[in-house]
Amino acid sequence: MKGISILVTLAALLITDVVLAQNVGIGTAAPSEKLHVVGGARITSLSGGGYRLVSSSPTGVLANVADGLAGQVLTTDGAGNYSWVSGTPPTVDNGLYYNVGASSVRLGGPLVEGTIITNNTFHFYHNLNSSGDFFIQDNGTNVVMVRDDGVSFFGDDMYWRDVDVAGTNIASLIDDGNDGRFRVFENGATSVDLDANTQFVFNEQGLDRNFRIESDLLPNVFIVDAGLDVVSFSQATAAPYALGAGIPVHTMYYPFEVGSDGNAGQQVTIGYYRGADPEVNPEQLFGWGYVGYNVAGSGEYWWRMYSGGYIVASERSIKRDIHAINEEKATEDYLMDAIMKMKPSVYNYNNELAEMVPGYENHYRPAFRMGLIVDETPDFLLDEGFSGVDIYGVASLSLAGVQHNMREIEEIKETKTIQDFGSVAFTGTEIWVDFAENFDGQIPVVTITSNNPSVVISVSEKTTSGFKVIVSKTAPGLQFDWIAMAKKSVNKQANGGGLSSEMKDKFEVPSATKEVIKDFYKDFKSTISPTNK
Repeated sequence: MKGISILVTLAALLITDVVLAQNVGIGTAAPSEKLHVVGGARITSLSGGGYRLVSSSPTGVLANVADGLAGQVLTTDGAGNYSWVSGTPPTVDNGLYYNVGASSVRLGGPLVEGTIITNNTFHFYHNLNSSGDFFIQDNGTNVVMVRDDGVSFFGDDMYWRDVDVAGTNIASLIDDGNDGRFRVFENGATSVDLDANTQFVFNEQGLDRNFRIESDLLPNVFIVDAGLDVVSFSQATAAPYALGAGIPVHTMYYPFEVGSDGNAGQQVTIGYYRGADPEVNPEQLFGWGYVGYNVAGSGEYWWRMYSGGYIVASERSIKRDIHAINEEKATEDYLMDAIMKMKPSVYNYNNELAEMVPGYENHYRPAFRMGLIVDETPDFLLDEGFSGVDIYGVASLSLAGVQHNMREIEEIKETKTIQDFGSVAFTGTEIWVDFAENFDGQIPVVTITSNNPSVVISVSEKTTSGFKVIVSKTAPGLQFDWIAMAKKSVNKQANGGGLSSEMKDKFEVPSATKEVIKDFYKDFKSTISPTNK
């Protein structure tokens, strides 16, 4: 009976399996499988609210895994034990991290290896669509920053902007943070502002890259030709270079000023105009200026200067303590004594060559120069450093000396001596002798001397044109020598009395003409362009 009960039980189980397979779609199990379910299966012991995880015990019993708290992560110890963990997110490589509070993986944190992003044919965008900015830092210091308003910063303060800044008209700006700025304005103007600690260097690195500043009217306002190593203004560089390789001479179309005087008016102005003629002037009214300087023998002087004339400023209004030399005898005597003590000398300069040297042919001077030596020249003829001679002063002193000598000569020549002489041979008892000189109405004194003492010889008559000689007796070989002399007062001719009026007007400008010229120059000022006034 017991065996029959077992068989009946087994049969019931087989029937139950067949029914279950038909109801739930159990497929044919593999030899090692005990249960193969196709489709859904329900284990009522696992049911409950919401979805959950299922685990199996070591004996194969299925059970629900208890749910953790929000944001917790299910971890394992590697030995089949699971637990929910909070506060320590899992490690995420290459700049990713798990945000526990938000239960999400986010971008951030340190990279753990070199990382390359390759765009291929795709674009990479970082869209600043709100108030957030984009920073690249070096150890916490901003190196690159792009603000949400579109301004880009490089370094500390250097930045670039492609929109106008209200009130400043700056379209773009690069600033080094130390008052060195490169600005491009919206209207096209560009400026480079440098402070005392900033240098602007353009180095073409030997590649012959030219540096040019151009305009619509002038293609080369300023150019540094790297190939020729020359600088030029307003025109492309071209030989010859009058000042040597490196500095060609070209037209500069606008006047400019040289110097940094803090707007004090003490610069040198070059290219301003007096009428249609260019000027080089000290900018300040009544200012001081030098062309070469030789104080204390420094040797800073020009070798040669050529001009159609050198004019010395000499108006009475710009001078003081004036003394007319020929009106003060003591002053005149002192200056005449100074002239006698001066030692005009012949010499050569040390830098003049005694022979012609290739490349320095213009320094060769075989002839002497003539001039004065500083330590042999009166102080009043020297410059303010007592190192150079005032040529205008020497000329004026020479004029004073000439006037002094002329007055003394005129005193000597107030009376004029007229004389004539000759030798006469005759055989008669009388002879008439004509004068060769014109005694100008004066009857001269005639003296005669005979060669025969036994014969008495006398002047019996004389006029302004000649005289008569008689002898006491005739004698062979008789002759006499004679001399006639007369004295006449000389009247000085008025100055310029012999000049024609046309020639005199070339020496002495008529008063009316002189006033017209003076009136013109009263308001004749320097300008920045050629003009007649």
